[in-house]
Amino acid sequence: MRPLVDATIDRLANAKFCCDPLMGEEYSRITSVVSSSYKRHGSILESAILECLRSYDKFQVWNDPALPISRAADALAGTYMLNPAAALTANIAHGGAVERTLQVDLLVHDREHNTVTSYEVKRGAGAHDAGKRRSMLRDLICTQVALKSYAEERLETECQSAGSHIIVYYGAESFGPFTLTRDDLDEHFGVPMIEQVEEVNAYYRDRVEQLLQQ
Repeated sequence: MRPLVDATIDRLANAKFCCDPLMGEEYSRITSVVSSSYKRHGSILESAILECLRSYDKFQVWNDPALPISRAADALAGTYMLNPAAALTANIAHGGAVERTLQVDLLVHDREHNTVTSYEVKRGAGAHDAGKRRSMLRDLICTQVALKSYAEERLETECQSAGSHIIVYYGAESFGPFTLTRDDLDEHFGVPMIEQVEEVNAYYRDRVEQLLQQ
C-alpha cells in the first residue's frame, strides 16, 4: 500500500490550487491539500480492504466496473425500497435486457462458506443528501437481487448465498441491513481487518501532515 499512498501524496504535492483572496496563499494551500486528501482517502480505504482480503487464501476478491442490472432486477428492487430488509432473501436470474450497469468496488467469494458478497466502500465521515441516499439504497438492493445468479455464472459454481453491503467506514450514516462500519469488519470477515487498514490510514495521515509542513 505504500506505493499507492506515496503516489497519492505526489499528486497532492503537484496539484495546482486557487488562492482565495480572503485567506491568502498559505491557508488556501492548506485547505486545498486537506480537502483533496479527504476525497482521495476513500480510494485508499477501498484498496487497503481489497489487499487485506487478498492476503487470505479463503477469499477470492475482484471488482466489477460494470455489473449488469437487468430491467427485471431493477423493477424488482423498486418494490423493496420501502422495506429493504425484505430484499435480503430475494434473487432474480441473471440475464435479459440490461437496464443499466453498476460499478462494484469489491466482490468477495468466501471459499470456506461458499458465499459471495458485494461491497461498496465509503469513507463515511459525512452524510449524503436525501436524493443521493435513495439512489445508493436502490443500487444496493439491485445488487442484492441480481448478485447470486450473476456470481454463479462467473464462478461457474452454485453459491450458498449472496449479499450486498456498503462499508461506511466511519459510520456517519446508515443504509439499514446493508450497512457495515469500521467496527464490524473483523467479525464480518472473520479476519483481523481493522488493524491492517488503520496501519494504512496512519501512514497516509503522516504523509499528509508532512506535506502540510513543507
